Amino acid sequence: MEETQIEREPVKSKGEWVNLFAGSKLAARGMNLQFIAPVVKGGEKIVELQKEEVDKEILKWVNAIVLYVVRDSPTIGALDRFIANQWNFAAKPKIFFPQ
Repeated sequence: MEETQIEREPVKSKGEWVNLFAGSKLAARGMNLQFIAPVVKGGEKIVELQKEEVDKEILKWVNAIVLYVVRDSPTIGALDRFIANQWNFAAKPKIFFPQ
């Protein structure tokens, strides 16, 4: 079978990035993105993290269990059964799949 390669033209921007979220419902409600811009030192970007924000995110992961599966992905039902057989929980754990 012969492969055909399609050459694609780069997409030309119709506006600036700043206008990407113009008309956004969140922006219209006054919700602004707040961040500290990275600084470039010696050709590398240096970012500054806010301790309060990092601490808040750390709390979400304190009691997390991360499962890494090699090969085929198990179903949610298979993971539920595995967890139920391995541990006793007062509440059913939440299972999240990467997007």
